[in-house]
Amino acid sequence: MVDTQAATHELTDCQVVIHVAAHALHIPDVGYSAQCKALADEARGVRNGKTG
Repeated sequence: MVDTQAATHELTDCQVVIHVAAHALHIPDVGYSAQCKALADEARGVRNGKTG
């Protein structure tokens, strides 16, 4: 069983680190950047680090 409340807190902590790093690197919208990367990976046929 997953403790969803604990998982939410942990994911939130991860997001803080990601957003601070993105801000330091002048990436205005890291969520949009991730979405674009995922779509580009899908178009290239890459999923979960594997091709095909």
